[in-house]
Amino acid sequence: MKKSIAILLTLLLCFCLLAGCGGGNNEAESFFDQGMEARDAGELDKALAAFDKAIELDPAYAEAYFYRGRVHGKLENYMDELAGYDKAIELDPKLADAYFWRGSFYDDVKEYELALADFGKAAELLPDDAACRVMRALVYKNMELYDEAVADYSQAIALDPAYASAYKGRANVYLLLGEDELAEADYAKAAQLE
Repeated sequence: MKKSIAILLTLLLCFCLLAGCGGGNNEAESFFDQGMEARDAGELDKALAAFDKAIELDPAYAEAYFYRGRVHGKLENYMDELAGYDKAIELDPKLADAYFWRGSFYDDVKEYELALADFGKAAELLPDDAACRVMRALVYKNMELYDEAVADYSQAIALDPAYASAYKGRANVYLLLGEDELAEADYAKAAQLE
């Protein structure tokens, strides 16, 4: 009888741990969800407050830091935006969206080497994502590394043959390389897809 009770209590304890009986994470998730809803509704101050509360309840909540960073970006609080991405990556080095958006941030401020590193990491974490390659190609174009840009645009097209922006981007680089016929073909394909 004692053995049965001990087994039952052990199973109950395991269930509670797996289900999150403490409630802290569930409450943090609730505030995170409120933050997402407010962000989607354009209520950025409300979103920020909800993400702050989620982080207060769960300081290891990487996605809350990430989305708080995104909201700061929309509010033009750029250093807080970057801090959100940095903390999210620190807490979850596999959070590809944080690398992607930090790469976009670095591209905007013309920190191209940092942008390349982040888009490269995002592409590594999301091997089937064409957008990572398009953004990295854009950075290569900005750095006047046209062959690398063409290679990334081509990879994006291979991953998503209906990605019109990838064809347009590659066409723009082909023009810079003096490859007018290739550029025309890509522009035509982009127009067909739109």
